Amino acid sequence: QLDNIRRKRLIDIIIKHIYTYIITNRLRHDEYNRLTAKIIDLFPNETTGTYYVPAIRERDSPINRSIMAKGKLVDKVKNLIRVCDEAIPKRRRKNNDAAPHSTSTNSETNNNNDEPLESNGDYAWLKFNTEPWSDVLVKWENTFHLR
Repeated sequence: QLDNIRRKRLIDIIIKHIYTYIITNRLRHDEYNRLTAKIIDLFPNETTGTYYVPAIRERDSPINRSIMAKGKLVDKVKNLIRVCDEAIPKRRRKNNDAAPHSTSTNSETNNNNDEPLESNGDYAWLKFNTEPWSDVLVKWENTFHLR
């Protein structure tokens, strides 16, 4: 069984791996279940409830109030979305064809033009990734004019 430090490290690795998907799409119930199942396959002594507990609708709840989804995966994704300006406008469900609407009002802007920094993919990538180093160097050079 993993200790809390190793669980946190495992969740960090998983979230870094699916970062670009998370900032543009909402993770669905089945995707959380799939991620949790893969963790349990790798670490059989871990419990599913540590990583994901699905939301409960009001009508199914014993307290007659809806209960939000819980778990380390859910918390990490929520915190990442809250911190990442690029993800704030509107994330879509994967099967939704509607275009996202930009509602961000406090976005940082670039000195050379009025393009928001979070619309620059390299800038957003650098905010949350430190490897592979070759990609870091390329994206660092691409964002030189922004700094």
